[in-house]
Amino acid sequence: MIRSVLAAATAQLAAVSDSPRLDAELLLGHLIERNRAQLLTRDDETLSEGTRIAYEKLLERRCHGEPVAYLLGYREFWKHRFHVGPGVLVPRPETELLVEKALQWLDGVPEPRILDLGTGSGAIGLSIALELPHAQVTLTDRSPSALDMARRNRDSLGARTEILEGFWFEPVRGRIGRAHV
Repeated sequence: MIRSVLAAATAQLAAVSDSPRLDAELLLGHLIERNRAQLLTRDDETLSEGTRIAYEKLLERRCHGEPVAYLLGYREFWKHRFHVGPGVLVPRPETELLVEKALQWLDGVPEPRILDLGTGSGAIGLSIALELPHAQVTLTDRSPSALDMARRNRDSLGARTEILEGFWFEPVRGRIGRAHV
């Protein structure tokens, strides 16, 4: 039953996670395409052998330190789901404060130009671009795999941004005018 599977998984993850029950629920919910509430209200259901084996493999990867977001393939951030995986940092909830402060600071700026340096998954720059469709947002990173992830997120979210490869300011050198600091 789901109830006993989650209890065993929670115990297994207790040594490697600050939130073993949450991790167990997120991984199982992802695998069987149910949200946490659905898991709890249907916790007397039995899992197929194939599902149990797949779940055990996910738990093993988590026990070896792989982040839950990598196992799921996404992380929720600022109202949106961002694809993540090896090669990019997982967006942290407290980073949403940066987006919030940037939006407050940019309030009333008619055509803001925003540069997200070392963008990774693009969570910060893309979140701002989605909130401020009139802004010119450029994302840079020197990692091709990070830029692939940022492009994937841009395309899936429908954000308008420019994505450039290079280290920090290199891709936009010579194009930067006066900035508001």
